[in-house]
Amino acid sequence: MLGKALADLKAARERLGQNPSNRSRPPSTRAPWEPSDTEQDTEQETPASSPVADAGNGSSQKPSEGDSQSKGAKRSGDASEPGRPGRRKGAPGHSRTQQLAVDAEHTHAPDCCAVCGAALNESHESRAHNARYEIDLIQPGAGGTGLVLQQIKHTYLQRRCDCGHWTRAEAGRCAEEADWRVALSEWHLAGATLVAFICALTQRMRLSRALVREFLSDWLGLELSTATINQCIHEAGRAVEPVVEEEIREAVRNVELLYADFTPGIWPIFSH
Repeated sequence: MLGKALADLKAARERLGQNPSNRSRPPSTRAPWEPSDTEQDTEQETPASSPVADAGNGSSQKPSEGDSQSKGAKRSGDASEPGRPGRRKGAPGHSRTQQLAVDAEHTHAPDCCAVCGAALNESHESRAHNARYEIDLIQPGAGGTGLVLQQIKHTYLQRRCDCGHWTRAEAGRCAEEADWRVALSEWHLAGATLVAFICALTQRMRLSRALVREFLSDWLGLELSTATINQCIHEAGRAVEPVVEEEIREAVRNVELLYADFTPGIWPIFSH
């Protein structure tokens, strides 16, 4: 009996010394008061001449100015540091994987100088400074029916005025509004008719963003992300808000039934 009790005590003592560092146990089994592996490694790797060790020995030695500047640069770090948001330096970028043929091209040029206000035309020196692609649904030609998917390339020019200033043509952008967090601009992949079609699928047909994406891929051969589809819906909501608000006010002004309350004891009130 004494030998068995001694063996049990030895086994219990060995179990107390077990942790995820020396046994195949998950880190979640570590007791809250036990230091983690990183803390143990930091304590072991702290040199005796470090500011931490010197502080413990009563020394007033401070880190050099160069060390503090380098540490500050690392803390403020650039995008190449791990854990920082943004694309890493030298990493390949991401763009649309679907390549569609360009069916039409539209050129946008400034009509007046942004400095002196002089008129600008084709006789002035011009060059392209930016471009974008727009995918839209259009009506087919004569005798055709249905909608046709078309990709349009928009090229924005800059022209040189006689005063020497280069004026750029920019895509239209709406000013920010307090009630809206979504931006409204022409710089968008989906055209007006395609946005209206997406809104019809989501609002009229009650399709989710994922189902709209599947529908566009299966029936039109168009690959759009759910984020782009969601952006189309929100931008359309901001764009039609003034028109919808005015229609609602007009409908309320012309309605015959002002309000109806069917609470027991109260009759509906009608306008004369």
